[in-house]
Amino acid sequence: MTIFRGDHARAGWAVFAVLLSGLAVVVELVSHTCAGFFFDPLPDLLSVSAYLFLALTIALNEVLLGRLRTRKDLFPPVLIWAERRRIDLRWLLWGAVIATGAALAVAASYTVMFLPLTPLALMPFGWMGFSFCALSPAVNLTLVLLQLRTLTRRQSDFKMTSPGRALAAAMLGFGAAGLLLVGRPVAVGACIERAAHRPGDREGDLARLRLLRAEPEILNLCYRSSTSAWVASGQALERTGEAPDPAEYRRLYYLVTGRPFESADASRVLGRGRSWGFDQGDPAIEDQGGEMVGRAVKGLSLTGSRIDGVLDPDAETAYCEWTLTFSNGTAAPQEARAEILLPEGGVVDKVSLWINGEERPAAFGPRSVVRAAYEEVAVVQQRDPLLVTAKDTGRVLAQCFPVPANGSMKIRLGMSAPLVWDSGLQRFRWSPPAFQQVNFRLPAALRHPIWMEGHWPEATAALEGRGWSAVAGPAPAAHPLHRTQTARAELAAADILHPPVLLIRRTQAPCAGDRVGVWTRRSAPDDLPTGPVDLVVLLDPTVDMKEALPPQVRNALAGRLSGLPPGSQVRLIDAREWMAGSSDAATEWMPASGARPGASALRRWWGGRRFEGGAEPAAALSRAWDEASGRPGLSAVIWLHGATPPDFAQAEALAQRLSRRVDGPRVIGVQLRPGPDALMDELAGLPGVFALAGRDGVDVLGQAMRLAARRSRNGGQLPMGGREPAISGLYCAADQAPRLAPGRRSTPSERLAAASAALAPWYAGKRTGRELETAQKLAINWRLVTPMSGAVVLETQEQYQRHKLSDAAPSSSIPSVPEPGTLAMLTVAGGLAGVGAWRRRRRIHAQEKQTA
Repeated sequence: MTIFRGDHARAGWAVFAVLLSGLAVVVELVSHTCAGFFFDPLPDLLSVSAYLFLALTIALNEVLLGRLRTRKDLFPPVLIWAERRRIDLRWLLWGAVIATGAALAVAASYTVMFLPLTPLALMPFGWMGFSFCALSPAVNLTLVLLQLRTLTRRQSDFKMTSPGRALAAAMLGFGAAGLLLVGRPVAVGACIERAAHRPGDREGDLARLRLLRAEPEILNLCYRSSTSAWVASGQALERTGEAPDPAEYRRLYYLVTGRPFESADASRVLGRGRSWGFDQGDPAIEDQGGEMVGRAVKGLSLTGSRIDGVLDPDAETAYCEWTLTFSNGTAAPQEARAEILLPEGGVVDKVSLWINGEERPAAFGPRSVVRAAYEEVAVVQQRDPLLVTAKDTGRVLAQCFPVPANGSMKIRLGMSAPLVWDSGLQRFRWSPPAFQQVNFRLPAALRHPIWMEGHWPEATAALEGRGWSAVAGPAPAAHPLHRTQTARAELAAADILHPPVLLIRRTQAPCAGDRVGVWTRRSAPDDLPTGPVDLVVLLDPTVDMKEALPPQVRNALAGRLSGLPPGSQVRLIDAREWMAGSSDAATEWMPASGARPGASALRRWWGGRRFEGGAEPAAALSRAWDEASGRPGLSAVIWLHGATPPDFAQAEALAQRLSRRVDGPRVIGVQLRPGPDALMDELAGLPGVFALAGRDGVDVLGQAMRLAARRSRNGGQLPMGGREPAISGLYCAADQAPRLAPGRRSTPSERLAAASAALAPWYAGKRTGRELETAQKLAINWRLVTPMSGAVVLETQEQYQRHKLSDAAPSSSIPSVPEPGTLAMLTVAGGLAGVGAWRRRRRIHAQEKQTA
């Protein structure tokens, strides 16, 4: 066996190359010098692994060649392992040749990538700026070529094969590594660029991006303009004009994955502590003070959460207070933001913030005014404000800044809500508030206790529900018929997104003529008028929806469709395939009675669905509305969807249709997964638009079907909720709406009546004029958060005066959860009211029987 000249020198250069490679990787991962100034050479785990594989291959090759040079077949550990496995030395050499070919591809790709920076690395100041790392690929390439030549000659010396075949094996490894490290990112960059510039013809590129698993590359572009050199090369090959706007990359991420980009963990792509570049700031800071929840903030978490509330089955209302404590583990102040799904039919009527250990109430004012005050104090002055606003009824956005560095902030939101009649369960229900999206972490150890309590005659109502423990307290001495009724639930952090519903079972079902607080029931909730309806069910086939629509939910949907009034027709449509022109995207119009579970047409249609990526919802929803509007009778569109990011909220065309044809098809959006619902937010308040959200224990599909088939009443009275159909069939005469009484604390029933009166003109499409101004003043006077009014807590009176706001409010006018002692004192009064209501119901039922 020939001893090659220069082997010892090559071994020394191998040690230098390995050390230089390790130093280059460590320096770039820690300082991100190259990523900040030029391009990102290590954009993902694959790139880091490839470069470490290169260094490891160089080291192992040199050890192997050194042992062969001293006529020792292998160094002892590998020799023992090889002997036990009976592995021939020839196979190990073949493996070394193939691995060296792959390492050659890595070294060549990085040498080409760093070629423009090589002159800088040779300059003296280059060593001071760590750009000497650019020399590492060239050194590695030279060394790998020498090692490959030596390995092929050794194979020839052992008479294993010819040098040509050895080089062919090396090229096999070279090609595989080249495709993975260079070919794939170049293809990804080209597909991204084509999809961004051809919105009307990009389904093929979107499918290829899913196949190439391009989510990390697209997510990186959502946050930063810099990307890996090979992705940038692919983009340059296809670019014909200006670079796409960052919003277009965010749209692409949703279309490829079916999820909003802010819901993804960007730290896996960007790296811990990675620079955001000089043309872009920290994304979390960019979102600060905005109207969206935005991206997650590192170091910000929820460390305290509890709900305390009061139930009143006779008034069919509930009031609860949600207390939240945020903690910031970073050295910079942060803003906490959360979108909260309110109890059904609920309204926020109390907002407070702890400042210097004291609970401060909020000032209520026009939505634009309170937001301007918050932005000035939070963004400019960086003081202690809390803002709560709403774009639509049913959910609010709460944001507070600053959660101090290495400190905490505590807030409280109060909410009044009706107890909603569930016709399927024959129970009243109350749904606790829930998070829809947040920008902070929910620690696994966090516990979220809920405590709801009330007083009523034990025989009239009882509490129950999955996940709840109901306890009846002792009978008060003043009235033996009354009991303290308590329902408790302790939820894990993940369950704050979908808390269980609390059920209230009453001995007397609701019926027409009931007097409930300031409301009167015009008809039983189950007796609201319905009729035949032609229904378009538009499916959003995203990845998240596959989990939201398992077989049992699909069967439940079929059951609800088959239960529509006789004469109804239904059509199911896949939004993405329909817009792409696929022939099997939609079923034909069929009788609702034939859409029963297990029907062959439905089974075939569901079998052809591919839950992947996302679809452009606005265009599909507009086309579905046109389809429904062409039907001869009553028609509606039910849109089953997941999270819809703000980049897909272009609702002008559909909003025009809805505002021009107020008697057209209803649009009922059913969000089955938590997250932003931007498109429905843009359509909020338009005639015939209803936004529902999936809740644990609530038949939201049945609720959507009933909304679609229900006829409206025109009786001149105010419906609970501000529009038809009235919640639980309750109405209030417009001239009997409650008025604020100085010094007296209002009841939840009265606050719900005020909210309904304020929302009525907004639901009627009023956006300017005296009627809307009157409604806005009504909401502000009653201290309610609505789409026209908001709440803000500022730090000083000077800040309130500058924005013409006032936090002065008598403590008696601010709702609160009574302390246990106060509850005991209210037992007798509540009990007498309950007995009175119970007797009135018995008298009404007796009169109805006599009439019958």
